[in-house]
Amino acid sequence: MADDLIALLIEHGDEHGCVNMTELHEIVAKLELEDDEIESLLERLELRGIGVRIDQAEMFSLIARLPWQGRRPFAPRPRSAARHRPDAGRKRRAPRRFRRSRAPR
Repeated sequence: MADDLIALLIEHGDEHGCVNMTELHEIVAKLELEDDEIESLLERLELRGIGVRIDQAEMFSLIARLPWQGRRPFAPRPRSAARHRPDAGRKRRAPRRFRRSRAPR
């Protein structure tokens, strides 16, 4: 059974050029593969030129497991960025306008 599932995965990868991370994860979970077996499977895929693509379902599950659960992942931007500049208190001069020099008449 293990060889059948892996053969199906490789066949699917040959047809499409890549396999989804979700498909790979399901097969690894069904077969309860060890780390060295997973590495050999990934090497087999790589030797055949089959890429592993992270699809949306896997991406969202990865994001859900990140350590910032319950917090905002990114700090909000301050309302006024000028507050945090070192020269925020100084007024800026208008750019100088240079007069054209006239030739004497």
